Amino acid sequence: MKKPVSDILRNAEANLRTGQEMAEASAFVVQKRLEKLAGAAVDPIRADHAELGLMGSEKVEAFTASAGAASHAAFEMGETCTDIARRNSDQLQSNLDALSRETNEAKRLALQTEQVAQFWGQAMVDGMALWSQGLSAQAKIMAPLHARVTENAKRLKD
Repeated sequence: MKKPVSDILRNAEANLRTGQEMAEASAFVVQKRLEKLAGAAVDPIRADHAELGLMGSEKVEAFTASAGAASHAAFEMGETCTDIARRNSDQLQSNLDALSRETNEAKRLALQTEQVAQFWGQAMVDGMALWSQGLSAQAKIMAPLHARVTENAKRLKD
């Protein structure tokens, strides 16, 4: 297995923390910007036009980067799934060939048992690899949004 379960769980925890930070920073940014919008409604001349102007463009930039990461991750996961399917197909053919050559029933049964164990073992390894790849994709997809909202929160605290 390329990545131990402990690493996968650590990555899952990191993604959870990132999501929580995004939620907290987003709530803060929305609150501060609503205050700025209310102030702009009362006194449009003195409004923070620079901050208000960022509200749309920065979201487009962050979500565009996030969508790019998502499409790249989907492509990579598709390649991984294709590789798994190809490998499983080759292994299945090899297993069937080996079974068809075996004439002894007891040996054929033992071979089938070995093949089934091999299949399930590989399925677990492949499942863990896909899980790890999915967590990596999640982190890359959240990264531009997390960076933007936490930068905004830091700037608006000052």
